[in-house]
Amino acid sequence: MKKLIPFIIGLIITIQAITPPLEFSINFTNSPIQFVWTFLLFGILAIYFIFTKANIYLKILIPYLFVNSFFSRTPHLSMTAFIWVVGGAYFYLLCLECKDWKPVFKILCCVFMLEAFLFLLQAYGNDVLLNFGKKATNCVGSVGNPMQLKALMILLLAFLIQEAKSFKKHIIWMYAAIGAFAIYRLLFTRTWEYFLYARGAVWLETLKLSRQHPIIGWGLGAYKSVFHALAHGHFTSEGVWQNAHNEPIEALFEIGIIGIIPLILYAIYLLKGCRGLALLGCLMAMFVICVYFPAHQPHTSLLLVAFIAYREQRIKEKYNGRTT
Repeated sequence: MKKLIPFIIGLIITIQAITPPLEFSINFTNSPIQFVWTFLLFGILAIYFIFTKANIYLKILIPYLFVNSFFSRTPHLSMTAFIWVVGGAYFYLLCLECKDWKPVFKILCCVFMLEAFLFLLQAYGNDVLLNFGKKATNCVGSVGNPMQLKALMILLLAFLIQEAKSFKKHIIWMYAAIGAFAIYRLLFTRTWEYFLYARGAVWLETLKLSRQHPIIGWGLGAYKSVFHALAHGHFTSEGVWQNAHNEPIEALFEIGIIGIIPLILYAIYLLKGCRGLALLGCLMAMFVICVYFPAHQPHTSLLLVAFIAYREQRIKEKYNGRTT
């Protein structure tokens, strides 16, 4: 059975990554009794998480999110978001059971090539499958918009280069290419101006609102409701901000200092001993986490979980005396 785990992980990530934008949801609120029962059941799973082989910081975080839901300013949103978080936590446990990641990497490579192929078709107006040849596109790659595709592709690359040992001798050139692209984006495009007047302003306002409930936050999943209602500024020019486009800042807003501390400690742990391609992959993942919202995005949430579990396994192997 354990030999099937890599293929199960790869299949789950693939289904999530290539699903076109659809009207899809699981309604936990058909009746108040069903909703409360579902939430409490997942609360039991969160408490049981303490007794699993999960990292100590996650053993603190997951049960805390259960308790935090009771003190949330938007309890319904928090309880619903908590159910999804517990699902991701148990997918992380499944990933920790994976002993051979090669099938996962091969599957992810196929996903990357498929998305690149679809994007090229769309760039030349030859996509008759997802956008039916229309100029107004509903899909970029197979996902909803260019930002979501960029997040998916960068995370896929961050994951894939972990095992790309043949690229080790070219790592300096890879850093140079990324640095040159970043300089070009900052100096020769309107990226910096957009950042100051859009995301930068939203991040600053998010931090200001976080100060109202700094210890336990507004509640998991509360951002999409609270920020739009309370933010002071002309943020609607970019649409309704349901995410801060910065996972650490949004986490501080939603779960407060108590919740953000184990997250920061866990991030530091994942960077332990990182160098070479592993460090480059982690930096790419950190970029996506700090600029987009991969933990909230349907196409990348479980991919991010798998990446985290993979890095944790490699750290354990390294410090148990085995080579990575």
